[in-house]
Amino acid sequence: MKVKKIAAIALASACAFSMAAVDFNGHRKPVWYASRDFFAPRLATIQPRTSEEYRETHSWEGVKVDADHLELIVLNDTNEPYKGSWAVNRVDFDGNVLATQQIDDVELDAASHKGFPLNEEIVDFGDANNELIVAVPSDDSFARVIYNPAEILTQELDAPADAFTTKAKRTADGVELTVTANDYVRDLFCMVGKVDDKATVEEGLVSLLPGESVTFHIGTDYAGDPADFTVLDLGAQYRVDPETFLSKGRATPFAGWEVQGRAVLTVVGGKEVYDEMKVED
Repeated sequence: MKVKKIAAIALASACAFSMAAVDFNGHRKPVWYASRDFFAPRLATIQPRTSEEYRETHSWEGVKVDADHLELIVLNDTNEPYKGSWAVNRVDFDGNVLATQQIDDVELDAASHKGFPLNEEIVDFGDANNELIVAVPSDDSFARVIYNPAEILTQELDAPADAFTTKAKRTADGVELTVTANDYVRDLFCMVGKVDDKATVEEGLVSLLPGESVTFHIGTDYAGDPADFTVLDLGAQYRVDPETFLSKGRATPFAGWEVQGRAVLTVVGGKEVYDEMKVED
């Protein structure tokens, strides 16, 4: 069942806002990983742009001209030239390819950038809440680009319990947590500080297409089971109703309040102890 939920692990979600890139205990926040990516010496992104033809016919003094197309912007901020190609696909959240475009002979001088307009069939979204643009370079000089045409709260993401599976393995210096996507997973982030204040993790803010995996390398001497985690849906909005509480206690000062954010899955000792989807069923 498709629902508007943020597929994230928290160990969970990347929807956080702060002016600081690290927290009090030195844990990296999502903005740290985002900053690392956009300060990369070679960066590609998909951005709205205004063509000169459109500007000539739609601009006049004092009025901002709207963008009329999307471009793949390729930035080379190194001292070496770059030559390669890019494969651009429009796909749905199940991984089906809906349109393709090949951009060959992408050549950049040192410390330069170029924009490459995307074809109409690439940007002609049939369902912006269920589609993406993915641009993949011909080598590993650049990270791939994922363009989301819709905001995360309106995207038709699977519930976390359906969107991905997890496996945890103890290592000599911590835990390897492998997440495999069943559907599109956006901005996955592992909040290790919720389990161990001294834990560290190298990876963060990762988006996965169906079938792809990422392994979070977590440094920790925490003695608990590595498969203890909670999945949070920070975008969920609901009304507090004491009658739906699973505990025997019903007293709460928040009855009737409209609130946002809830736990949807809890695993302790490798065993699932709570699943919102099963409770709803």
